[in-house]
Amino acid sequence: MGTGANRRLVDLVDTLFGFFVALPMICSFLTGSVVLLLECVKWLKVAVWETITLRHAVYWWTGELVARPARTGWLGADRGLDWIFTEMSLPFILMVTLPLAWLLISLWFWGRVEKLISPRRA
Repeated sequence: MGTGANRRLVDLVDTLFGFFVALPMICSFLTGSVVLLLECVKWLKVAVWETITLRHAVYWWTGELVARPARTGWLGADRGLDWIFTEMSLPFILMVTLPLAWLLISLWFWGRVEKLISPRRA
């Protein structure tokens, strides 16, 4: 493979990185903004702040109430999962946690891909 073809492959990977990393992060942030806006509208109507959690989102999506999200056998892990499902705000998950986790995983993954396609120096 020539140097020009390799450069085009690296450019393609960089373009795909932008598409597959930035687009999900933007969609997650926009969805979190909409949920936060819905919380604000409800607060303006009834003057009571009701936090929308992941448990509410799962119930809205599936129609089934999640009593306990998981039983791992580790009490600390169970309490952490309970906290994520029942206490953590959905906009925070969508606007901060998921984009940050996605970015870190993607940077690690794309770093490994670029090592595979970059020319080796002897």
